[in-house]
Amino acid sequence: LVPAETLIENCTKNVSKHSTSVILMHDSAGKSTTLEALPTVIETIQAMEDTVLLPITEETTPVQHIKW
Repeated sequence: LVPAETLIENCTKNVSKHSTSVILMHDSAGKSTTLEALPTVIETIQAMEDTVLLPITEETTPVQHIKW
Protein backbone atom coordinates (compact mmCIF):
# COMPACT_ATOMS: atom_id res chain seq x y z
CA LEU A 1 0.00 0.00 0.00
CA VAL A 2 1.44 3.37 -1.04
CA PRO A 3 1.02 6.00 1.70
CA ALA A 4 -1.32 8.91 0.89
CA GLU A 5 1.54 11.38 1.41
CA THR A 6 3.56 9.64 -1.33
CA LEU A 7 0.62 9.69 -3.73
CA ILE A 8 0.08 13.40 -3.05
CA GLU A 9 3.73 14.21 -3.70
CA ASN A 10 3.90 12.06 -6.84
CA CYS A 11 0.74 13.65 -8.27
CA THR A 12 1.61 17.27 -7.54
CA LYS A 13 5.38 17.80 -7.52
CA ASN A 14 5.82 18.36 -11.28
CA VAL A 15 2.47 19.83 -12.34
CA SER A 16 3.80 23.39 -12.43
CA LYS A 17 6.68 22.34 -14.71
CA HIS A 18 4.38 21.40 -17.60
CA SER A 19 1.78 23.22 -19.67
CA THR A 20 -0.55 20.20 -19.40
CA SER A 21 -0.57 17.35 -16.91
CA VAL A 22 -2.77 14.29 -16.74
CA ILE A 23 -3.10 12.39 -13.48
CA LEU A 24 -4.58 8.91 -13.61
CA MET A 25 -5.43 7.29 -10.30
CA HIS A 26 -6.85 3.80 -9.95
CA ASP A 27 -9.30 3.05 -7.17
CA SER A 28 -10.09 -0.36 -5.73
CA ALA A 29 -11.10 -1.84 -2.42
CA GLY A 30 -7.46 -2.62 -1.63
CA LYS A 31 -6.17 0.90 -2.41
CA SER A 32 -7.76 3.02 0.29
CA THR A 33 -4.97 5.61 0.22
CA THR A 34 -6.01 6.69 -3.29
CA LEU A 35 -9.31 7.95 -1.92
CA GLU A 36 -7.55 9.42 1.10
CA ALA A 37 -5.07 11.36 -1.07
CA LEU A 38 -7.49 12.65 -3.71
CA PRO A 39 -8.93 15.69 -1.85
CA THR A 40 -5.45 16.95 -1.02
CA VAL A 41 -4.24 16.36 -4.60
CA ILE A 42 -7.17 18.41 -5.91
CA GLU A 43 -6.73 21.19 -3.32
CA THR A 44 -2.98 21.39 -3.92
CA ILE A 45 -3.38 21.69 -7.69
CA GLN A 46 -6.20 24.22 -7.38
CA ALA A 47 -3.98 26.36 -5.14
CA MET A 48 -1.27 26.53 -7.81
CA GLU A 49 -1.04 29.70 -9.85
CA ASP A 50 -2.44 29.54 -13.41
CA THR A 51 -3.84 26.03 -12.93
CA VAL A 52 -7.23 24.75 -14.08
CA LEU A 53 -8.69 21.30 -13.46
CA LEU A 54 -10.59 19.96 -16.44
CA PRO A 55 -12.85 16.91 -16.54
CA ILE A 56 -12.54 14.18 -19.13
CA THR A 57 -15.60 14.28 -21.36
CA GLU A 58 -16.75 12.79 -24.66
CA GLU A 59 -15.10 15.78 -26.39
CA THR A 60 -11.71 15.21 -24.75
CA THR A 61 -9.06 14.33 -27.30
CA PRO A 62 -7.44 10.98 -26.44
CA VAL A 63 -3.71 11.07 -25.77
CA GLN A 64 -1.61 8.06 -26.69
CA HIS A 65 2.12 8.01 -26.00
CA ILE A 66 2.79 4.47 -27.22
CA LYS A 67 3.93 4.11 -30.80
CA TRP A 68 2.66 0.90 -32.39
